[in-house]
Amino acid sequence: MFHKKQLDSLLSPLLCPQCRRNSLTLVTAETPKRGYAHKMEVVCKSCTYRHAQYSSPQIATAETPSRQPYDINHRSVLASREVGIGQPEMVKMLAVMNIKGGLHHKTFNTINRQVLGKLLHGPAADNLKTAHSIVHSQYETMYGETNGPRDISVSFDGTWHIKGHSSTIGACFVIEQISGLVMDYIVLSKYCAECQLVGEKLEGEEKALWMEAHRDVCDRNHTGSSGSMETEGAKILWKRSVDVGGFRYTSLVGDGDAAVIESVNAIDPYDGVTVVKEECINHVAKRMFSGLERVVRDGNAEVKLNKAVCAAATTTRKDDVSTSHAKKLLTRSMGGKGRMTKEKMKKWSSYYRKAIVENAPDVEAARNGVWAIFFHSLSTLEDPHHSFCSESWCFWKQAEKEGVDPQRKYAETRHDVPLPRDVSERLIPLFQRLSNRELLSRCMKLQTSNANESLHATVWRRAPKSKYCGKKTAEVAVALAVMQYNKGATALVDAVDSLGVSPGSEVVRVASRINVVRVRKADQATRQASKTSRKRKALEKLQLGVHQEAREGNLYESGAH
Repeated sequence: MFHKKQLDSLLSPLLCPQCRRNSLTLVTAETPKRGYAHKMEVVCKSCTYRHAQYSSPQIATAETPSRQPYDINHRSVLASREVGIGQPEMVKMLAVMNIKGGLHHKTFNTINRQVLGKLLHGPAADNLKTAHSIVHSQYETMYGETNGPRDISVSFDGTWHIKGHSSTIGACFVIEQISGLVMDYIVLSKYCAECQLVGEKLEGEEKALWMEAHRDVCDRNHTGSSGSMETEGAKILWKRSVDVGGFRYTSLVGDGDAAVIESVNAIDPYDGVTVVKEECINHVAKRMFSGLERVVRDGNAEVKLNKAVCAAATTTRKDDVSTSHAKKLLTRSMGGKGRMTKEKMKKWSSYYRKAIVENAPDVEAARNGVWAIFFHSLSTLEDPHHSFCSESWCFWKQAEKEGVDPQRKYAETRHDVPLPRDVSERLIPLFQRLSNRELLSRCMKLQTSNANESLHATVWRRAPKSKYCGKKTAEVAVALAVMQYNKGATALVDAVDSLGVSPGSEVVRVASRINVVRVRKADQATRQASKTSRKRKALEKLQLGVHQEAREGNLYESGAH
């Protein structure tokens, strides 16, 4: 990328091949617009010499032999999708850089469709086939050969372009658990711009004929609600798993947000073979935090109501029985110092996950570990409840093992203030639900759907949720994300190559460098010191927020002021 004046200064010492004078200059020819490709001319100011050349080579394609597209235009569309910007943002960027040209939005969309077709039928399809071959090879090494489809364990999750289950675009992914490779995916859309702009204006036979001709290119492939995209996507992916890769997804790790397992087993994709559900331990652990939040929220709402009841009983001077009953109602907030705080919720969520991980695959031991959180929190020296506790963290168990007085050990140990009875009693239903044997048994393999969450972030970096996104844009973003997820950043080289142009050394260099940096950061993030540091910083941030709110009071609440 050069400034024109700099190029002129480079040309100025050179001699004109016709008049042999150093009077060459560079001009942009007044020709029809070709996007980012400009016709540049070297002109001699002293004679008639002119030499013209476009700033970008053309791509030889069989689809448009009479008008070959320019390399730079296809590269720019692929680049915009890779970094998550569209045609308007590209135009603004060039304007700020004082660069002429740019693609019209119709041209941009046309090239976008061409890029999508080349990706899906080229490197994206090859990427999935390679992933299937790797998984088949791994399972053959571990379990030997098999006749027929291979049974594998996968994680499955859906994601939406817009939060709140009102999105017109959604995507679903199947990831094999051992290798972490994407096996299959689908993009669902319940909106088609052409149907909306053209089809809705037609009527009768004319509309029927148009819809028939439009069916193969229609963007709408989902007619239900946004929330049903995950279950519908799962049914499609499970139905075609044998044909696409030669697999049966017989074990499913999910987050439990959607009725995926019920929907899949209802269609019986494998002729009587039931798909077994496994839980993601990270999502199960989050249920402790969300459950505690709900208990505190409901309890605080009840406190407001009960205070009103007490005030009414006192004001109206009802009989002593009513007043006595009102005084027994919960009138203290569930949260606050010495009660259930955000900090304590976060800790308990971590303790809950730890109880499952440290006791797997023993369901009963994990169940006891979960109840140990509850009983330890309400224990006092006078009324201890430490039968479920572990010696690794409980001061009482440690004292018993060391043969010392628990009161002395209690004084030496950092501990939380025991929860009041009125708070702890309201937590019993939550602990009964989260210590359910069936739930815990599905967590014993310690599986997670972290791979899906990571892939979702990779997709929406290429199609940001803050901008409108059509189905074809989403499909390009998903294809690029899956290719990178399975192969690394060097998959971008395959994407550029699919356009029919030479990728160039810079694409290869940058992609390789990205892989090296990513692996280094991943190694650093998985170190125990890094994990401990992240937890400490998160807790400190939470504590700071709580202290600030307590000091400042209620300065912001919807409709409160």
